Amino acid sequence: MPKSKRRKPAKNRAHTVPRKNTSRIPTAPTRYAAGRLKGSMEQIAELLFSGQAAPDTVVELLPPMLWLGHMHGQPANVCVDASMVLHYAYAELGITAHPRAVDLMIEDQRTGQTIAYGRPDPAWEDTTFAGHCILWLPGSLRIVDATVEQYPEVRRHRLGPIVGRVAATSGNTAQRSALQRGELAPNAHIAVQREDLVLLYTTVGNEFDQIVTGHPGVIANAEQHRLAGIDLASHALMFWRLPGVVDRVRAAPYPRLHALLDAVGTTDPVPDDTGHLRFPVSVGDGTEVALRLDDITATAHRDTPSPSAPAEPQVFDILTDRRRAAAVLEDVRTHARLLAVADEATGGGHLPVIVFEPLAAVVMTTPGTGRRVEAQAAGIISVGFAPLGPAAPVRVPLLSRWSIRRTLTGLQLWDHAAKWAVAEVAVPTEWLSAAHRHGQVQVIYGVNTGARIPEATNPDTYTDRRRTDELTAARRHGTAAIARIPYRASTP
Repeated sequence: MPKSKRRKPAKNRAHTVPRKNTSRIPTAPTRYAAGRLKGSMEQIAELLFSGQAAPDTVVELLPPMLWLGHMHGQPANVCVDASMVLHYAYAELGITAHPRAVDLMIEDQRTGQTIAYGRPDPAWEDTTFAGHCILWLPGSLRIVDATVEQYPEVRRHRLGPIVGRVAATSGNTAQRSALQRGELAPNAHIAVQREDLVLLYTTVGNEFDQIVTGHPGVIANAEQHRLAGIDLASHALMFWRLPGVVDRVRAAPYPRLHALLDAVGTTDPVPDDTGHLRFPVSVGDGTEVALRLDDITATAHRDTPSPSAPAEPQVFDILTDRRRAAAVLEDVRTHARLLAVADEATGGGHLPVIVFEPLAAVVMTTPGTGRRVEAQAAGIISVGFAPLGPAAPVRVPLLSRWSIRRTLTGLQLWDHAAKWAVAEVAVPTEWLSAAHRHGQVQVIYGVNTGARIPEATNPDTYTDRRRTDELTAARRHGTAAIARIPYRASTP
């Protein structure tokens, strides 16, 4: 049993993103007072050249190590900024990374003391975050804590960033099921041991799901964080293409990263007038153009074939498969498709459109008539949406207490109190402009509505026609609903 247990306040400054020193990597060690970030070129060299780290570890651990180098000597209590910059850096490399608020307990096995940091009920005090923030990487079931050295028990070991894998067998049944879906459930425990320390991270409750990313200050600084993340990914790319490193990196399962390595080759990046890095990239006619990493997406994927439609969504009967049907009804995750202006298939009109498609279907038989209906469409119609039948609706209802909310990873559909649909989707500038201009979005919700059919890499009228045909069939079968929903730029 630990000798003592006490809680220390954890307050993290927000919005201190690297500016002039974004592209700087320190080459000489410097002494700083306790509570300052400290990068280590020795740790980076060991990661890259020792041959001990697995390929995916080399990819996922280098960005937080480089971030520490960029921020060398800066105050360490900047977990929100670190998580946001790394979120965009990973995204540029094709790696999903979600900022998550956590409670943290550190047990010092040498002294037997356990000290609690973070908070189970994180909160913002103006621009100060009272709590602790890490990143969750669902693809590899890892967490990333770039600022853990703000805590003195960790700082004395100079461990650098903490990257730990969550065991797929950990937690209760609900938490294990969430892990299988790539989710980190509320109140999940992640234990990481380093030296004589045990760090126990505990995720906070559902009510704090957007506590980090939904703060107005974080949203206001999103572009600065994004640009810093792009530069960070650019620096990482320069290390990964080194001889003796690149072959191991290409063994990691990250197609976007492989495509970027192909696109930039061995050319050296140059800073533009704003200090951000650009790579000379060969374009179609053989000429070279200096492009920022986020501008060479199309070049990197130019040889990718157009994807085909995934399989039809699973269908569960609410009577014969009650358990799985109930799980589907509770799942708010969806596919999504965006149109800047409605067309005939999406109900017509002048508003921008989002089509939400649930991941599976639930059928039920209505009492009296014996008619089989899709439960999710019927449910949303019962609270105000209109059926989207074969003919255009006479009136598309405006649900003023509902909202479409933008997050850092996509869009969400809310009623007055809870989420109905969540989609991770790239939001085009044209769609955003229309949503801001009209203050409303035309929302279609239902299974087999074409949203799960992925966008073709190159413009593809065949893909568009398949989406339209599927939505037309959904309207005919009664599995689609429509409403006008106010647009909100961010989560509360």
